[in-house]
Amino acid sequence: MSKPFAVAIRYGHTYIDLPSGLSVRDVYAPRDIPAAPDPASEIARAFADPVNAPRLCDLVKSTDRVAIVISDMTRGMPRQLMLRMAAAQLAHVPDKNICLVVAYGKHPAGPLSRLNLSGDWEKRFRVIHHDAKDDSSHAALKGAMGLSCAVNSAATCADVVLGLGAVSPHYFAGFTGGAKSIVPGLASSESIAANHALRDHPRSRLGIVAGNVARQNQEDLAAALPRFVILNVATNGDGELADAAYGHFIDAHRALVPTVREIGQMPVQRAEIVVAGVAAPTSLNIYQITKAVAIAAKVVASGGTLIVCGPCEEGVGDLHAVNEIIYRHTLTRYLPKGAHCVLVSELAAGEVKKTFFDDAGNLSVALDLAQSRHGYDAPIAVLPNTGYLIPVNAEDDPHTW
Repeated sequence: MSKPFAVAIRYGHTYIDLPSGLSVRDVYAPRDIPAAPDPASEIARAFADPVNAPRLCDLVKSTDRVAIVISDMTRGMPRQLMLRMAAAQLAHVPDKNICLVVAYGKHPAGPLSRLNLSGDWEKRFRVIHHDAKDDSSHAALKGAMGLSCAVNSAATCADVVLGLGAVSPHYFAGFTGGAKSIVPGLASSESIAANHALRDHPRSRLGIVAGNVARQNQEDLAAALPRFVILNVATNGDGELADAAYGHFIDAHRALVPTVREIGQMPVQRAEIVVAGVAAPTSLNIYQITKAVAIAAKVVASGGTLIVCGPCEEGVGDLHAVNEIIYRHTLTRYLPKGAHCVLVSELAAGEVKKTFFDDAGNLSVALDLAQSRHGYDAPIAVLPNTGYLIPVNAEDDPHTW
């Protein structure tokens, strides 16, 4: 039985409230997993207890060249703390032997301040901002499966590569983190397109690791680096560090997947009206917010309305990628037949209407439109913080994931 329900949903760095008295049937929110009492201690524990790898301080010789690869602003993670503690593990290595490489993939570059990193790092280490279009900065990388790609030569020339990232649900790689620091993080535009084409495979889906060919390709190519290890973290629904793992780029990644599943994997029931709140950094633009659409799409019913809420303060992003590559070729695999997508954002209506979304202006207007379409007694489901969720439908078989 539906009942009046009040809840705040994520909207970038802040929250918006559902209209009072709204009848909500289901609320699917990340589980309340406690944060690590001391994030620094948790990362220190990860470094002291490596997963299928030597300790970092033992792995790296003082004469080695080290590339520290760090995820860009589209991933939520405590970069400053992770980098500071990684640098402490490398105290025996001269600063001139260490470079910091920002893994943008095809995302636009920006200053370190956008990553919440202090300018002091640029004084210590050479900083490389990866450019997927700059072929002169790339080198060939060939995996054991025979697949090849081009990645930033800072990684291929290093004796040791350390990837700093976060593990969270991802709509076709299963999860972020791990090998994604290299492919697509440091890959060329053509190599990124080749990997993203693997999203068409039926196992390249949200929450799936086993048989996920997109992730297998990423890991096969990353394995071609001579010594590649990672420090990855998992954050809870409040964005706080909940777990960390250091070690082999596959095994340490998999060590965090159960935590991410515990936070957000849950059975769901489809509803005619779905309201999905999206937190930063996924709410940066429409290109990024499509990741939340793939998650919420597993909750909306055939012919239903999906209302996605995020400020999109940086605009649309690559319009062709949004409408063709992501929506037409990927999101339609998640969205049930006849589903209708509406965006609540800070963007002008004309900008939104260039995309697959309809513009609503605000949440009240969006709900009025949805209820006039489906009826005022139509089932409503709310996803207050969508990016952490892995919805499981009746047709899913999570035992194979």
